Parts: sequence; C-alpha cells; structure tokens
Amino acid sequence: MSSQAGPSTNVTPLQPKQWKKFWSSSGLPRCKELAWRASSGYLPVRAALVRRGVDVEVDCPLCGMEPETVDHLWIRCAVTRAFWFGSPLALRFDTLHDFLKYFIDSAEEDVISLWQTASYALWEARNRVVFEGRAFSVPLVVQRAQDLGQLLPASGTEVRNAPSMVAVWQRPTRGVIKINFDASFRSTSDIGAGMVARDHEGFVLASAAAFPLAASSPLLAEVAALRWAMVLAIQLGFCRVCFETDCLQLFQRWTKPPDGASYLVSIINDCFVFSRSFDVIDLSFVRRSGNAMADLLARKASSFAGLVWIEEVPSKANSFVSADLLASVSVQV
Repeated sequence: MSSQAGPSTNVTPLQPKQWKKFWSSSGLPRCKELAWRASSGYLPVRAALVRRGVDVEVDCPLCGMEPETVDHLWIRCAVTRAFWFGSPLALRFDTLHDFLKYFIDSAEEDVISLWQTASYALWEARNRVVFEGRAFSVPLVVQRAQDLGQLLPASGTEVRNAPSMVAVWQRPTRGVIKINFDASFRSTSDIGAGMVARDHEGFVLASAAAFPLAASSPLLAEVAALRWAMVLAIQLGFCRVCFETDCLQLFQRWTKPPDGASYLVSIINDCFVFSRSFDVIDLSFVRRSGNAMADLLARKASSFAGLVWIEEVPSKANSFVSADLLASVSVQV
C-alpha cells in the first residue's frame, strides 16, 4: 500500500536537471532524502501535523514565535538562521523559494552535499528538542553536520525478501525504514509498547516506549501499539516504512481488514488513515525471536514512559542491536 501526503509548505518544484544535480552529490543517502523532503515541503513539521488532525502544539519548538512550517524552520526561525549563518555555508535567505532558486543552480556538488548534511543535522537537533527536551546548541549542530560530512556513503548489500514465518530480524531494502513494534499486556492497567526504527544497514534511527496504553485485550494492545508507532513515525519524518509485528492476528487483520463497528475495527481504521501519510508502507510478520528489541522496550515501558531516543536505544537494549545485526548478516544474499 502506498500513498502521497501533501506538502507542508508551498515551494517551487525543482526542474529535472536541478534534481539530477541534487541527487548526484556525495552526501549520505539519509541526508539526501531528508534534504529532498525539506526542499519539496514534505516534512512532519507541527503546522502540517495539525492540518492532518494530530493534536500537537503548532508553534516552532525552537523559537516559539511562529507556526512551525518547513519554510519557517529552515529559513525564518531566528535559531536556525543563526545555525545557517554559523555553518561553513554562511547562508542568509528570506524564503525557502529564494534559497532553492539560487542555491541548487549556483552551488557545486560538494557544497550541495554540505547543505544536505547540515539539513539532516538541523532536523535531528530539532527532534532532540521535541522528543528529548534538549537545548538547541548552534556550535554542536554545526559540529554534527561537519562530522556527517566526513562519512562515506553507505554501500550495504541488499537482502532477500523476508520469507514467511521468518525467525530473525532482517534488514529492510535500501531506502526503507523498518519499524519493529510490540505491546506488553499484563493487565488492563499495565500495558506498554515499544518500537525501534532501523535502516538497511541496521543503523538505529530512533527507539521509543509508551506507557500506559488503553486496551482490554492483548490483541487490542497490539493494534494500539501499531497506531502509536505510526503516529511517532510520522512525527519523526519517516517516509518509506515497513512495520514489523510478531502478532499473527494483527498481521492477518491488516492483510484482510475486518468489517463491523467494533473498537478493534475503529483502531485498525485509524491505522489505515495514518498510513496515507507515508509514501510507502507495509506490515510484515516476524516471530518473537526476530522482534526481541521491541519486546524488551514494551516490557520495560513503565520505566521509560514517553521517552524517545534519537539514533540510539536505551543501554538495556544495546545487546539486541548487535544480535540483530549478526543475525541479519546470515540471511543476506
């Protein structure tokens, strides 16, 4: 299933020749994709989420002066303007339109790559402010952009399509983010959820835990965990995703949506509505052994309630990262 969400700000589309120059840079794939989403107006900034019906504050989390649109965050925000001017690019523009019109045409490919990595560092730092309550430090974000610029583009090996009833975690195909999620149901008042998002190299992009969830059965808890994971993925800006569950009943209901007016059906319908916010979305099934990290986060959710980790997992889950990477190597072509 795939869908295309509307842009979160009005920008002038680049011409094919400009896009070719954009994508031919030496930037990291994840940096180029993030910069493309910013350039095209497809980022889950707060103003866009509010338009989609998500209950969040609309003001910019960095300056608090205006609604957070892509144009505001990238160009007009006083905090990010200081970042751009303090970066090696030393940029000053009034609108995203003016920036794109000048920059893509005039800049060399290595400069475009630098802008792409800086854009990724900016969005990453913004997410740390929103999800972790950290302060936005211009020198640290500039340093992060410079560090990213020193990394070589990834050249990981593609993996085979996951067979049915797969028992180990497998890396997603290039360009897709795999999001493992799970729910832990002990009682109606003790329900937690966990999720971890990784790219085709097994690199952790984010992890999170939620507690408590409202559900009256283990199946309802699993469906509620999927809905929570979808909303979080939208807020994190993930575009091409594959959610993975170890709940066979949920997987069966996703592939053959049930009819009726039950609470279960209403939550599943919510998930289908949220799925329209992604360019590409899929749901796959894996055995519990292949979903161990999400299972741990769900079981420990009461200790982590509401926490989101960017590009890392809590220390208790570090061993699962290594174990999953080793397991995924054994199933590569």
